[in-house]
Amino acid sequence: MDVQLSLFDVPRERIKRIYIRDRNGRFATKEQAEKERLKRDAEYYKYMFEAEQRKNKPLIKALIEAQREIHLLKNR
Repeated sequence: MDVQLSLFDVPRERIKRIYIRDRNGRFATKEQAEKERLKRDAEYYKYMFEAEQRKNKPLIKALIEAQREIHLLKNR
């Protein structure tokens, strides 16, 4: 057993710290950062869904109108 201290002890290895930040650059926990990322993704996909809905609205309207006309012609 070597209990005597030395001036030239082997230095302990440094632990590499990982700092997690949110989108605004603030420090955050993993849960906070993940929650913010998921919230941002949800907003993006909601916007994309609404954009597609707006684009498809005239097409859907035309399909419904054609379906009604077919139904009226069949039932004459």
